[in-house]
Amino acid sequence: SAPVYNTDAQVIGYVLTFHDISKWRALSKKLRAEANHDPLTGLINRREFERHMTLIVQAARETYETHALCYMDLDGFKLVNDSCGHAAGDALLKQLADILRTQIRKADILARLGGDEFAILLSACNMQTAESIATKVLQTINSYRFMWNGKPFHIGASIGLVGFTPGSGNFQDIMVAADNSCYIAKDKGRNRIHTYKPKDTGITQHRGEILWAQRVLEGLEKNYFELYFQMIEPVNNGNDDAQLLEILLRLNTPGEPIAHPASFLPAAERFNLTGAIDRWVIETAFRTLPQYGHRRRLRYSINLSSQALTDAKFINFLLTEFDRTAMSPDNIVFEINESIAIAHLAKVCRFIETFSGLGCRFILDNFGSGLSSFNYLKNLNVQYLKIDGRFIKNLPNDHVDRIMVGAIHNIVQAMGLKTIANLVENKQTREMLRTIGVNYVQGFAILSGVHPITELESVLSHQTSHDLSHMSQAG
Repeated sequence: SAPVYNTDAQVIGYVLTFHDISKWRALSKKLRAEANHDPLTGLINRREFERHMTLIVQAARETYETHALCYMDLDGFKLVNDSCGHAAGDALLKQLADILRTQIRKADILARLGGDEFAILLSACNMQTAESIATKVLQTINSYRFMWNGKPFHIGASIGLVGFTPGSGNFQDIMVAADNSCYIAKDKGRNRIHTYKPKDTGITQHRGEILWAQRVLEGLEKNYFELYFQMIEPVNNGNDDAQLLEILLRLNTPGEPIAHPASFLPAAERFNLTGAIDRWVIETAFRTLPQYGHRRRLRYSINLSSQALTDAKFINFLLTEFDRTAMSPDNIVFEINESIAIAHLAKVCRFIETFSGLGCRFILDNFGSGLSSFNYLKNLNVQYLKIDGRFIKNLPNDHVDRIMVGAIHNIVQAMGLKTIANLVENKQTREMLRTIGVNYVQGFAILSGVHPITELESVLSHQTSHDLSHMSQAG
């Protein structure tokens, strides 16, 4: 708009200029909508949901109202995606979003946070009502059948439910509590609701596992892991002339107590880190241990996890490590847990066949923990069998355990295998095992104990002196 003046400087009119900006405004509105919404389902996305959450949390501090957050992770979605393709997965998510819209109140906010994760913000909602809505949502998802190419799929959901008030922290605290609650629901068997409560032991445990997983990642990145060893001592004549010892692992984070595997392995297994740990052990052991082989024949027992044994790339990794280091396969004994062998028999057999051909030996660990042990033992080309420590710990006081250990030893000896008794905690147990005929013992009753790998040379020297002294006294 611009005024028009006459010669006397008086306004006699205006000139108006118009531009049609409707397309620009429509485009701007579309871009805002795309930035705030999930393009597949049309629901608001994580960023917009977090904005709404922040506003609700701030408003709660002024109104003192109770609100609730329902965090959902679909169960069975991966099967649809993997077996039928992404097009089927996308169709499922679209249909489910439409169904979920019908199960919430007008004031509630439904969002797709990413992948197969959804969230519902239940504003001005007490926990009784929130639990009722969450239950209705879960039942609706359970009754839904996704059809693809005439094939039905059943979908479930693990739901974490959190109520929040002015004292519940910021939106990030609430989101973490809801995410953890969803994890607990999934961990307890899936297709259920877990309602968050203060001092929730399940969530406390989960957070502890997260912290341990972070320490494991840091340990792998900064080389905080350390190799230890424990001797596996022969108790009867006629055993191999090679010295057996088991390679153990400790996590030595600066400023923290040295952590044993029982502390960090459960978290490592939960977050799929045991395969990475196995690779670190192999790389470090193969680089470090050959320097000790000059004194006598040594065989190092190295434990392998299910993640390593089921990883198609691990065999090639291990073959490469043998090629590029001075480690001889004749010096390596791989230790495989019986439960892993049962669960992944075909892959374990292939692994054993590959490395037996190179000269490696194998220990089947925790033998006897499964009822079907003897059924598959003949299919595994192992040389040693480590008897489950539960049969060993109470051996002096339990005649049934003594009978079972004797039976296991006699059967596997007839198969040409050697037995190792684990968790030998006193000399009385050791002597009983010697009488039974068990070939090797391992545990706190063994003189050498557990040592850092850097002390291997001195322990071997001490053991040689001890053996010579014992022979002299016997003479």
